[in-house]
Amino acid sequence: MRLLDLFDLFLIDLDGVVYVSDEAVPGSVDTLKTLDDCGKKIIFLTNNPRHRVEEYHNNRRGMGIAHEPLHIITAGSALAGHINS
Repeated sequence: MRLLDLFDLFLIDLDGVVYVSDEAVPGSVDTLKTLDDCGKKIIFLTNNPRHRVEEYHNNRRGMGIAHEPLHIITAGSALAGHINS
């Protein structure tokens, strides 16, 4: 049994795990594609408050990583969600 078979949802940090600066980490794009192909849900996390969710989405899309912006949680969006609830 593969490790990915044990889980339906993966929480993955962005900076330093998926990419560094504007470069995808070697193997990250292929790994994300494998998770997608296996029907796994992926939520991206970052504690970097400098960028909006849309900016992270556009940056990843430029690297060939296409996921919905709703699947990205930043420190700022988490705080905003908490304040608005």
